[in-house]
Amino acid sequence: AFLVESLDRGYRTSDQVERTTGLPVLGMMPLLDKASGSPVDYVVSKPLSSLAESIRAIRNAIHLADVDRPPKTVMVTSSLPSEGKSTFCAALGRMAALSGTKTLLIDADLRRPSIAKLFPAITTEVRLEDLLQNDLPWQQAIVQDEKSGLHLLCAHGNTPLTSELLGSKRMQALLAQVEQEFDLVLLDTPPIMGISDGWNLACRVDALVYLIHWSETPRETVQAAMRQLEVIGIQPSGMVLSMVNMRQQEKYGYGGYGYYYSKYRRYYHN
Repeated sequence: AFLVESLDRGYRTSDQVERTTGLPVLGMMPLLDKASGSPVDYVVSKPLSSLAESIRAIRNAIHLADVDRPPKTVMVTSSLPSEGKSTFCAALGRMAALSGTKTLLIDADLRRPSIAKLFPAITTEVRLEDLLQNDLPWQQAIVQDEKSGLHLLCAHGNTPLTSELLGSKRMQALLAQVEQEFDLVLLDTPPIMGISDGWNLACRVDALVYLIHWSETPRETVQAAMRQLEVIGIQPSGMVLSMVNMRQQEKYGYGGYGYYYSKYRRYYHN
């Protein structure tokens, strides 16, 4: 057992994350089987599912992180690509919007944007880069998801000088303006390791949520990212384990969400 544990370099329980990073785990995002479709659509069609409840719990944990001053701007990042950031942001945004919170989701990944792909029914010509490079009103680039009421600010992608744009005065002014209009602003940003695009945004937002791909992202990579954030004076508000196989995670005992997931399974409507 000790040998297997030493060879398994990914995170499988919240206790492992908290012990090695010193940061709280806000929750886990269950992995859906392929037949269930996109998690972004699933939280709308199945609002009482385990996935929807998990997203709802994470949202409450973020909100209650500071009771006196709940975070209004929340940045989501991770160590590496393909850890579920964009899907998590879209699902979280939809859940918040469905609850009556006026929510804006900004695709701040100017290299590989994903939000527009998750909402194929939505089309817009004016996007984030246009606002940052031209003197345009921000309202011109906002579109709304009919299924949830979530507001979206998408990006074109493949944009040069991405770090300079995201750290510009226009970006700072844009965030200040949308904060006045929306109750919650979510920012989907690039991975933090090897790309500095999100560093300026991390210094500007109220909360930073850090995603870790369950059992896949090496612990050393996460710890290196935490040291990198520490150098620039940033500490995440909490961690989220994404794409969790709940049936496998259940085997890790009382310390894991999977154990309680099995006990409460009858309360979910999948």
